[in-house]
Amino acid sequence: MFPPKVLRANWDASKLEFIEEFKVVLLNRANRVLGIVNASSGGTCGTVVDLKVFFAAAKTHRSLSTHYNSVC
Repeated sequence: MFPPKVLRANWDASKLEFIEEFKVVLLNRANRVLGIVNASSGGTCGTVVDLKVFFAAAKTHRSLSTHYNSVC
């Protein structure tokens, strides 16, 4: 499990109790954080996630990490 400070660094503490946010935490196979993407931000009761954003973030990040691993 990754440290809570990673998550806290990616949220605005002043909005934490007022806005619902959906973030995608991208992990590698060793459970290391590769990135955090803000997929959706809504009101006080909920948020709607566009699956295109969700899958695009995962696909884009995977292609970047695959390229990085093949270069190293």
